[in-house]
Amino acid sequence: MAGNNAANDDTPADAGTGTSPVVAPGAAERVAAAGRAPRPLRVCCYGSSSSRTPARYTDAAYDLGSILARRGHTCVNGAGSSGCMAAMNSGASDSGGRIVGVIHEKFVVDGSDWLEGAHSVFGRGGAELLLATGNDLQERKRLLVRDADALVVLPGGPGTWDELWEMACAGHLGFHSMPIV
Repeated sequence: MAGNNAANDDTPADAGTGTSPVVAPGAAERVAAAGRAPRPLRVCCYGSSSSRTPARYTDAAYDLGSILARRGHTCVNGAGSSGCMAAMNSGASDSGGRIVGVIHEKFVVDGSDWLEGAHSVFGRGGAELLLATGNDLQERKRLLVRDADALVVLPGGPGTWDELWEMACAGHLGFHSMPIV
């Protein structure tokens, strides 16, 4: 398995088909044209962490990160150093945005180099990094959506689908009312 997180290879399932069920053409431009939001939002973003993520997806993720930053929103994601997560973090960082990353303690190798698997923005002190604990990913998923105003889902693999469907089911059952895009 490729990518930073071999346990969760998030290569988009449609990586070779030329279709994108999530990123609509021109979506970034339409959001940017809407201008700055009346209040800053905390936006949780799910997406791939694989270095094999196609450029059309990482380009859209970069644009999303930049748009969120320019509109004054906080971008919350899994802190990955590859794929859609990395591109989104780069876009948000390049545009002066606030970024919150959430990683699981399982991926902390030791106290000295545990940032190695996270995007470089977290090592520079330009972003907040939260560490989830526990024997599964439930705490990480809870921290990702804590206080979120909206959820944006970019192309990804099994981890992204798991996160999306858990939130879709929770919304359907009335546990939250945040929009899922």
